[in-house]
Amino acid sequence: MEIFVKNLNLKHKEGVIMNLTTIARDFDYELPLFYKEKHSFNNIEALDSRFCVVLITNGTGVLTVNQNKFIFRAPCVLCINEKEHMVIEEQSDFDFQIIYFHPSVINSALNFETIRNLPENAPITLYQDSYWNKFFLTRSENYHGIISIGPMTMKRLTLLYANLNNEISNQNRENWPCRSRSYFLEILFTIDNVSIEEISLEEPLLLQVNEDFAPILLYLYNNYDQKITVEDITTKFNINRTTLSKMFRDNVNDTFISFLNKLRISIAAQLLRDTKLPISEIMYRVGMNDSVHFLRTFKKYTELSPSEYRKKYCWM
Repeated sequence: MEIFVKNLNLKHKEGVIMNLTTIARDFDYELPLFYKEKHSFNNIEALDSRFCVVLITNGTGVLTVNQNKFIFRAPCVLCINEKEHMVIEEQSDFDFQIIYFHPSVINSALNFETIRNLPENAPITLYQDSYWNKFFLTRSENYHGIISIGPMTMKRLTLLYANLNNEISNQNRENWPCRSRSYFLEILFTIDNVSIEEISLEEPLLLQVNEDFAPILLYLYNNYDQKITVEDITTKFNINRTTLSKMFRDNVNDTFISFLNKLRISIAAQLLRDTKLPISEIMYRVGMNDSVHFLRTFKKYTELSPSEYRKKYCWM
């Protein structure tokens, strides 16, 4: 099916030339919402005009957003605003889908100025609707727009992305714009449901990535479920212990063991939130074989035992 996209001479009321807009075939209507998959992972065409919500369903990689570099691991969601330029630098078995949108899709009164500076006399509904932009605007030491998700959430989001794509691509029902918007809002609701800021174990901000360090990180993200020792890494990458320690200190401000433990506990937390798998199985799934060590390490980073954590945060 053909998707109509207007790339030229389309101006929003803010005066910004817009592309990435779905155009109705059978009536005069433009929806500032667009879906893409399996194309260049670079949002340069969306700068100053669109937010991006990226669903990464497979792979690991190093992502550059403006001048900052991050490591990511699927499944996860990237929430990128119109001022952030994202480029993938290193990747392994990478698969993703992107939804581009203008804030007016959520509420026609929202634009890139009002979402950052709501008028004091704005109606309560505008404040409520602006809430959904928080993932794209809020940035902190622990949150840079990357939200890790579990397998069930990925399955749900994949279905919602497919439904949205079907509506805007086929346009075979008169109310396809409303249905498209409803699927998009459900995507934001799902993301909100799994984003737990107070226990976030965010992907690390890479302070300085050299060409030798990125492959080590990708190896850990791809093999965290296996037994990994310092000796394994030094042998595989032909470096010594001192060099390895310095690389972790300079790039992620952490030690090798601490970084690996945080990665494993982060993944275990996702599985506890998003599945009903036995805790013992989750422990093995993240490469930890000692239940006492797993319990102690999990509590160190979350301040809860695995069972307490599941009881508090599992949404199933």
